Amino acid sequence: MRTNQLIYLTGPSGVGETTCALAAVSAFNAKLHKLDDLCRGRTNKRRFCEEAVLRVEASNEQNGRLDIIDVGAGTQHDCNRDLSRFLQMRRSQATHI
Repeated sequence: MRTNQLIYLTGPSGVGETTCALAAVSAFNAKLHKLDDLCRGRTNKRRFCEEAVLRVEASNEQNGRLDIIDVGAGTQHDCNRDLSRFLQMRRSQATHI
C-alpha cells in the first residue's frame, strides 16, 4: 500500500504557507498547486474549487510524486466553512505533518 504524497497548506494570509511550499518544492522535487490559481478567479464557486482539488488528488494517485496544494487566503476567505468541511473530509488523502 502506497503512502499518499499529498500535502495541503492552509492558514491565515501572510503566515508563510507559500514560502514553506516553495522550500519543499526545491528540497523534495515536489509539484506546487496553488488553489487560487487552479480556481482561476472562481474562488467564490465552492464546487469549482472542490473539483480542482479532486483533479490534483487523481493525478497524485498516478504520478507518485509529492504534490502540495497551497490553499490561498482568497480561496479560504471566499469558500470559508464549506471549504473547511470539504478539506476535513480529504484528511485521509493527505500527508499529516
